[in-house]
Amino acid sequence: MLRSPLPWCAGLSLLLAGCIKIDPLPSSRMRNPGMVTAYVPVYASDADTEAEYKIAADKAQPTVHAGKIFTTGKTLYQVEDSAGVHIIDYTDREHPFKTGFIRIPGCRDVAFGPDSLLVANNHQDLVTIDMKGYPNIRVVSRKVNVFPVLRKFDVRPPGTGYFQCPEAGRKVTGWEQKTVNNPQCWQ
Repeated sequence: MLRSPLPWCAGLSLLLAGCIKIDPLPSSRMRNPGMVTAYVPVYASDADTEAEYKIAADKAQPTVHAGKIFTTGKTLYQVEDSAGVHIIDYTDREHPFKTGFIRIPGCRDVAFGPDSLLVANNHQDLVTIDMKGYPNIRVVSRKVNVFPVLRKFDVRPPGTGYFQCPEAGRKVTGWEQKTVNNPQCWQ
């Protein structure tokens, strides 16, 4: 005779509920916590921001955070999450080798279009790169702020707790703890 697992699951749930402390903050306290220690964003300078958007051909790089792969002809392209695209020659499928890297800061996705055009996100911008003369590549178009959500919280504060919401359009390079009056973000 099969027994119902319901009593066992209910008992386990009660046991676990007693072990896990959930402390929901009242919404009024969450919105107006007063003076608290919170993470505050550190912003990049204009020179840092310009460098952060620079697209360039580079020598082959190690794969650290592998992303999507796509091919065209005997060349394989692999996204390096938030950094760019690896170029891999796989003429000999048993022995593929990296031939270069396209540095595209903030890159998370790419597509290959007609006429050797690589389309990618460069943080929140959509860029089209002419690959015909690789390694002499050039950006042929940039549509600004197509993906605003990709820039909003590129760098999150460490841990959980209150933090100062980043200003729209500014690049966060890090976080520091300070005493802040009524920070409006929580993670």
